[in-house]
Parts: sequence; structure tokens; C-alpha cells
Amino acid sequence: MIGAMVYRFFEELWSERSLSRLTAAGRVGHGSRNALTEAPSLMAGSNEIILGDMVLHLEPKLEMAGGV
Repeated sequence: MIGAMVYRFFEELWSERSLSRLTAAGRVGHGSRNALTEAPSLMAGSNEIILGDMVLHLEPKLEMAGGV
């Protein structure tokens, strides 16, 4: 699986619940190792490969009227 596939998963969830009218954040999560924010980036267009032993932070956010 690659980062873009995870992002598409959330886009489908939002669409099924009529939430796609809201603005999605640029990504829905990222990896973590030595630093808090590291690859892979879970966003549209990401070809970074997700491996089974990676630690991921899922942060799916939707924005509306300036708020998250």
C-alpha cells in the first residue's frame, strides 16, 4: 500500500457520508520514527510505501468556516 491509497480511503468515507463538501486537510497522517513527523506522508499523490512495521499517526481532518 502507498500513502495515496490511505488518503483515497478517507476520501471515500467522507463522500459516503456527504462530507466531501468540506475541505480536507492536505494529508490524513504521517509516519513516525526518530522525529515526530516523518515519511510516509498519507496524502494524495504520495507514492511512499507503507510497510507492516511502520508507526503511523492518522489525523484525518475536515475544515469548514475556518475551523477543523
